[in-house]
Amino acid sequence: MNSKRKVNMLNSSNYVIQSHCLDDLKYYLESLSYSKVVIITHPQLWAMYEQKITEQFFKLSWNFSILLIPEGETSKSLKQTTRCWRHFIKHQLDRYSLVIALGGGVICDLAGFAASCYMRGIDTIYLPTTLLAMVDASIGGKTGINTSKSKNIIGSFHLPKKILIDPFTLKTLSKKHYQAGFAEIIKYGMIASPSLFELLENSWSLIEQRDEELLEIIIQQSCAIKKKYVEADFKDLGIRAQLNYGHTFGHVIEMMSRYQYLHGEAVSIGMSCAAYLSCEMGLTTQETMQRQDALCQQAQLPIHLPHFPLTRFTYLMAKDKKGRNGFINLILPEKIGKVTQIFDVDPHLIKNTLSTKMAKQ
Repeated sequence: MNSKRKVNMLNSSNYVIQSHCLDDLKYYLESLSYSKVVIITHPQLWAMYEQKITEQFFKLSWNFSILLIPEGETSKSLKQTTRCWRHFIKHQLDRYSLVIALGGGVICDLAGFAASCYMRGIDTIYLPTTLLAMVDASIGGKTGINTSKSKNIIGSFHLPKKILIDPFTLKTLSKKHYQAGFAEIIKYGMIASPSLFELLENSWSLIEQRDEELLEIIIQQSCAIKKKYVEADFKDLGIRAQLNYGHTFGHVIEMMSRYQYLHGEAVSIGMSCAAYLSCEMGLTTQETMQRQDALCQQAQLPIHLPHFPLTRFTYLMAKDKKGRNGFINLILPEKIGKVTQIFDVDPHLIKNTLSTKMAKQ
């Protein structure tokens, strides 16, 4: 398997960032033709978008069915995936059918995975409605579901046919979910873009106002960073691992809290842990750690760990899919815009980091 495989992931025809683009689906989709269409979404979202999408699909002469999935990370499960497959079979989807994911990261991951397996892969289109899905979950071709002991441990690589990102939908996103999305954007600044990081530091009043023009710029820059990594390392066997900054800690926080923390909140804590550990190892400076933590706090994101059993926490970290032979591998910051991958990190240093971050809670 070649980790250097090049993938043309995002081009002008399959990737759109434009306010109100969901108001004109006909314009973006009329060149496509499908035998059957299924929309997978949450009940609350469908109540908001039913009229708009039904009108647009009428113009396209597309017949479609709806599958409603409960909200929450626990829906990324084999149970809900099986519901998807049963729905596809019931409605006689074939290889010329389409699955549309309307929602956040849970919907994109679940719908994408179900579609990737059905008949060995049918087309998907993503209509992300959360900031996190716009800059992360919908981009890059990763799909996946969780088990009781691991997050995203079952999944596939399956690029969507189109991604339509409408920043206007963020106007109705809850404050909590809006803030959580910025964890992934701060991550992009930390791993690859000092200019994006500084833009966030200097523009927070407009960000709080959900300024559409600024959000389009931020989303575009974030997606461009992820695009660069994905096209260089589609199968996540090399440099793409840098996108996991904060996630090895973060995924364990999600699981041990039984998903009481949103993904972005857990990643924020995970980045804070990683920066602290990097300081302890002499890889970065106090200033870098403090700037990162300050920006996360400006976004009203958590940076301190709740109290979890240390042995269980490190055990789950070692089970992370990015590890090798039971050793913990981490992405750690060197400075704003640059990170490095450290293999087989000393477990004692990790436990010390966890203890310190828990004590500050």
